[in-house]
Amino acid sequence: MEPGYKRHIENNFLELLKITKCNVICTSVLRTHGVLEQADIEELNSIPTDMKRAEKLYDIVMTREGSFPHLIEAFEAGTQTGVLAILNRFVKNDDGSPSNEQPGSAPKRRRKVAPIRFDDQRSEKTISVHRLVQEVTRIELKQSGEEDQTMKTGLQMLSSGIIGNFEENSIPHAISLLKYASILNPEIIAEFKHLPWKIVDVLNIGKRFDESENVGNEMLQLLAKFIPLDDPDLCRLKYQSAVTALTRGQDYEEMLKRNLEILQMLQIKYVENKSAYSTSETLALQSLLVDYLHEFNQYKEALALARKTFAQQKELNGLNHWQTIDALVSVGNSFHQMIFSESRPNPPGAEAMEQLEQIISLLKEAHESNLELIGKDINWTNSINNLMLYLANIGECEFAAKIISDVIERTNNCDCNGDKRYARIVIKCLNILACIKTDEGKLEEALKIYENVHSKYVSLKGQNDGETLSAKLNVILKLMELNKLEDALESCKNVLQSLEKYYPNNLQVIEVQTSMVLILAHMGRLKESRELLNDCEEQSANKFGHDHPIVKGLKSHPFKSRLDSCIKKQDELENSEKVD
Repeated sequence: MEPGYKRHIENNFLELLKITKCNVICTSVLRTHGVLEQADIEELNSIPTDMKRAEKLYDIVMTREGSFPHLIEAFEAGTQTGVLAILNRFVKNDDGSPSNEQPGSAPKRRRKVAPIRFDDQRSEKTISVHRLVQEVTRIELKQSGEEDQTMKTGLQMLSSGIIGNFEENSIPHAISLLKYASILNPEIIAEFKHLPWKIVDVLNIGKRFDESENVGNEMLQLLAKFIPLDDPDLCRLKYQSAVTALTRGQDYEEMLKRNLEILQMLQIKYVENKSAYSTSETLALQSLLVDYLHEFNQYKEALALARKTFAQQKELNGLNHWQTIDALVSVGNSFHQMIFSESRPNPPGAEAMEQLEQIISLLKEAHESNLELIGKDINWTNSINNLMLYLANIGECEFAAKIISDVIERTNNCDCNGDKRYARIVIKCLNILACIKTDEGKLEEALKIYENVHSKYVSLKGQNDGETLSAKLNVILKLMELNKLEDALESCKNVLQSLEKYYPNNLQVIEVQTSMVLILAHMGRLKESRELLNDCEEQSANKFGHDHPIVKGLKSHPFKSRLDSCIKKQDELENSEKVD
């Protein structure tokens, strides 16, 4: 930061500390501009008090070059008017040089930025998203008259990027605009009330669970001011927030039950409000509900709903449509689950198996007849991927491997216009292929595939991204299966170092530590293994509390007693050898 700006902050430091809110909006905008790193955000989130967190924020920002304008934007995005009033006392001349005006004197009026005009002569695609956010945050709300159109266009652009192509960097801007919309025109919130739950979904997919939790809570509070509490989009946000809670290790059964209740209520709402919600939205919700019914072993209910959804999709879109095929996959999965659960421990009857074979045959034909769409149509490509996953799960591994080969070959040969969704589909295919190779006993091949997946994540999201680190965990587990313990232990140390630096509150920290406990035990380093298990238990209790299910699980884990028994025998053997 330039010396003049830095001195201005230092001169007003105590006053700033009292009113600065270092919240998710502020840190997200600063992260987008590269002022803050993920490690900085994690450090800030770990500080319990507002003033200490604000103090640390200024300490960091003042060391970053050119950070003052971005700091202004961050506070504008969060409508921290008191902070802005202090910071804007420092005025620059038109040429960008610091003015001679002293801090504390009457602030000069900033020049008004001309509003963006949208017309047929100017393509919306050429307008910078950053420029849109700057425009909205600096506009004079009561005088311009163009703020509604500017904000709607900005939200439309951001929404298509976030939902369509997982553009995580657009999320802070979308949150900023939604907050301004709540001040400017609540009708805009009603128009884009679907966006918050989709943002949380994208953050969850990217394993950015800390941000997901913060954004979910903040958006729930915002939406609740303007739309009914039983509004379907608000319920979807509650649902996505509950999904986040599941990843945080909260009570699994309780959260699943809560989500099932939300989805069942949503289904009623969608049916009641046919004019407000399209048939495709209703059917997509029904498919999600089918998956949750499986979780509670309600296979007959799931099958009935899956069949209903399939019939509706077939009537709406025809048999040879990706949504109809997805619905048929759901029917096949539900039917498979039901007949095997009812007949257990015996195999299903001949009639049931014949019906299942008919479903599988239809699905295979659908794949063969739509090969040319793979890599060209994202919906069909994703649908074929769902089909592959289903076939692999029911043991049709040979055909599943064929689909994987088709998807990888065709997406590699097609110009996917940089669409990250295709890359994600390929990664899913490779993960399933690795599972198939593992089931076949080809562990070395599976390891190579998992290493390939990890390298793809490094290219797609970076070395220290949450999904990249998760991919590395699969490599570690395969190294353990192959008894390559030294390599597995070294990889664990590297992953743990990254997780503790960037995601200290992520449950994957515990997963890596427990893997290390097992590796050390298998290497015969029993006392090191026990010490690490003690440390893991203590750290987990400090982070998540003694009543957290994960912490309780560590305390009562049977491996502890087995490890203690082995250590005792080892000590007795060593003592007897000394006596001899």
